Amino acid sequence: MRKRFWQRFRWHFLAILSLLVLGIVARPIATLIPLVLGYKAKEVAAFVFVANQSEETAIALVEEDDPSLRLVTVKVDYERKQVHASLFGVVKRTATFDPSFGTFLVLPENEPLKPKPSANRAPLSGTTNTIPTLPTPEPLNQALVRAFAEPSPVVSASNIARDERRTRAILVFQNDHLIAERYADGFSATTRFCGWSMTKSVMGLLAMMRVDEGALELTSKPKHASWRSIKNDPRNKITLAHFMQMTSGLAFTEDYSPTCDAVAMLYGQSDMARYALDKPLVAPEAVGRLWQYSSGSANIVSRMFRNSFQGHLSDHLNYPKERLFHPLGMTSALFEIDGSGTFVGSSFLFATARDWLQVGRLVLNKGYWNGQQLISEHALTFLFSKPEKSFPQHRYGALWWLNVPYSEASSDRWMTGVPADALIASGHFGQALVIIPSQNLVIVRLGLSKGATWSLEAFLPSLLAALPPSVSSADTINLQKSKLDKRP
Repeated sequence: MRKRFWQRFRWHFLAILSLLVLGIVARPIATLIPLVLGYKAKEVAAFVFVANQSEETAIALVEEDDPSLRLVTVKVDYERKQVHASLFGVVKRTATFDPSFGTFLVLPENEPLKPKPSANRAPLSGTTNTIPTLPTPEPLNQALVRAFAEPSPVVSASNIARDERRTRAILVFQNDHLIAERYADGFSATTRFCGWSMTKSVMGLLAMMRVDEGALELTSKPKHASWRSIKNDPRNKITLAHFMQMTSGLAFTEDYSPTCDAVAMLYGQSDMARYALDKPLVAPEAVGRLWQYSSGSANIVSRMFRNSFQGHLSDHLNYPKERLFHPLGMTSALFEIDGSGTFVGSSFLFATARDWLQVGRLVLNKGYWNGQQLISEHALTFLFSKPEKSFPQHRYGALWWLNVPYSEASSDRWMTGVPADALIASGHFGQALVIIPSQNLVIVRLGLSKGATWSLEAFLPSLLAALPPSVSSADTINLQKSKLDKRP
């Protein structure tokens, strides 16, 4: 009798335990699958409709990131400009392309936003910028050959097999001339590349342009409804400056595990800024003191940028092209929006390598372009200065990376073989826009590198050693202003 009881109890216990385990496992899987489908649909759509890659190439490029993505079936609808992703025909996600607003996911909770197009948001041309060029010096040419060589020479715990680095483009601009430009097979001067987190740095420029105009202030607050509804909510202390400097104190995970906040926001949310704003504080005292990298903060900056137009959606959508891209001749630039109509300021600006170079040239020129001060030197100073009080200290200004010492007590820079005045816009898969004013230099590197396969820290000193002598910084800036003033 007792034996029979324990046998029944054991099987009942195992059954209940199995159900609990299935419930625990099923919940994250149910959350994960739509994100995986959203990722594949969105990225294939971007490669096909924005970067003009073939369907086969696009799928292969996305599946290289993670072989498990091969389980996800995709179908490209060229007539409707959509990509449908599904898993065993059950769970589905669709990404839609609009020539004015790029690719975005059609999520269950919202219909895709369809703003009225304007002349300024017409389909962008594939023309390239006219940039003064000089022949590439042989030492520099050899440095580029090494940068494109496969497999990666980097051997580490995460790259024992020495995977490919997948460098796609490198441009070198020095002393007002393009002195090197190289592309991998299948890519060219007309290929649009996703900047990933380099987009944050452009978002920083746009936000500070609105500060220059008086439409925003560094002390501005997002005025999020859920914050105001809670008495004495410490989140109401967070300002635009905090978001730009990554010191908001809001909890946000960005380790790029499948269910981290960054992935959940980019591939599972129609209103990305709201998702980030709804996060709690790490601690009440974290505001302005705790540095934590967050793509959510960049999208909150984008929302505050949008709100600075007082509800005029078309003015908000036209501003980057009218006030920044068009003056710089960035004819390829395509800044994608989320389902709420807000620019994805953390990740999704696409442009050719030459157009990314134009952003660096503007910074090198201290915001001056063709007789106009597009962004004030005061605004740039804020972008390129570390927060005075934040812990832990990081080599970060306001949506731009810096090559300054790690802390006041240390002389150790991020890249010891690179001048301390280097300014870096850095993105996922090894994207990099590097400006070194003391060398009168702008470098663009674009690729699809995974993990440790690409090292900016190793590449830059090698390239710098191969460069010809530079003109003094002050002389070059005056020369640039003189030449730019004379251009049509």
